[in-house]
Amino acid sequence: MKKIADQEFIKIGILGLILSFCILSTYYFHFIINTEIIFTHLFYVPIILAGLWWQRKGVMVGIFLALILLISNFLNPDMPAIWTNLIRAFMFVFIGLLVDELYKKKQMLIDQLCQSRDYQEKLIDHAKASIIVWDPNFRVTRVNYSFEHLTGHSAGEVVDNELCMLIPEASRKESLRKIENTLKGECWESVEVPIMCKDGSIRLMLWNSANIYAEDGTTLLATIAQGVDITDRKRAEDDLKKYAEELQNSNDLKDLFTDILHHDLLNPAGIVKGYTEILYDMEDDEKKRQYLQIIERNNEKQISIIERASKFAKLHSVKEIKFKNMDIGLILKDVIGNFMPKIDEKQMVLEFNANGRYCANVNPVIEEVFANLLSNAIKYGPEKSRIIIDITDAGEEWRVTVTDFGEGISDENKIRLFERFRRANRKNVKGTGLGLAIVKRLITLHGGSVGVEDNPEGQGSRFWVTVKKA
Repeated sequence: MKKIADQEFIKIGILGLILSFCILSTYYFHFIINTEIIFTHLFYVPIILAGLWWQRKGVMVGIFLALILLISNFLNPDMPAIWTNLIRAFMFVFIGLLVDELYKKKQMLIDQLCQSRDYQEKLIDHAKASIIVWDPNFRVTRVNYSFEHLTGHSAGEVVDNELCMLIPEASRKESLRKIENTLKGECWESVEVPIMCKDGSIRLMLWNSANIYAEDGTTLLATIAQGVDITDRKRAEDDLKKYAEELQNSNDLKDLFTDILHHDLLNPAGIVKGYTEILYDMEDDEKKRQYLQIIERNNEKQISIIERASKFAKLHSVKEIKFKNMDIGLILKDVIGNFMPKIDEKQMVLEFNANGRYCANVNPVIEEVFANLLSNAIKYGPEKSRIIIDITDAGEEWRVTVTDFGEGISDENKIRLFERFRRANRKNVKGTGLGLAIVKRLITLHGGSVGVEDNPEGQGSRFWVTVKKA
């Protein structure tokens, strides 16, 4: 405060001396020399100084000097016409007003610059991301609150120190190489550079940066960088990658185990099947032939379980499935032909209502889907009942439906029907619970959907799947 008071005292003293000189020079020229000619250029000096030093005081000094000049002119009766001094007085006041207005505009610009600077300062200080600024000599010139909170370093501990103090020793060479590239005009976009915290811990940061240049556009003044802490995300990504590798190894082991299990179980089942057929042909005793038929049926069931379980396990390891343009109507006709003996055996009536071309992007394995659905319709439908197969247009997909007139499926069972080893409670029918799980997996691989609903024509169920059109 004392320093400011001393500065004001000096300003007042300077202005007083110049005003005194102006008054004395007016007296000298008007009363001693008796002439209207005055060196008035010096009069503008106090007007300008007052306007610059004290806002809107320039016009007051101008009015004061104008009055001095005019009063002096009136007090001397020997002075010529007053018009010359009136013009001078007017110029004093005008210059005072002009200086005050210029000062006002200057002050407004200064205030706007201060507001803009304060706004930018607050944006940097209160930004959620960590911000750091360094000069071309790699000395830190600024950090924000977020940076202080993350690293534990206060601004006083970091500012004016070399940037390398924040970089871990292990990665310092590589990190400094990236930082030095900013001198060449490079701006960071998602560059990973680790930062060492005050407690010795290391945080991996993802940085974006921008260079600040002088007015010439080439002289680098500073580099400002904004960083986001990705340490936890990076750790999670590494853990996920490791887990994916372990999962892939588990899948490989599962596939190997499935192949071994499939091979080793089918071999003895095949042997049992062969010898059962031989014994059946050699046996004349009807009772023993019935026992052999029971053995053969259960052995076939066991083979079916092994085949389906192996197929389902393989479906879970498919990474790429090749599609081609195929007519699913023709595929369905082939499937129907294969099942006609069973349909005739139960005296069932099959209605196939699809008579056009139904080109779809599918893999030949799609035949397994239709075979499973038709097999279930035969298995669960009563003798002499109907089975309806149809293909309808569903926009960008074909919708294939297989309708039976069996006992139907409860809403509770519909929810989990396509899970592995889940079967609806149906009387006098045995199964593995894998068929519909295979259907769902295959359709999922084809990018389609699968479902079941009540038969709209009465008792029974309608199974449907969708596949993409070609």
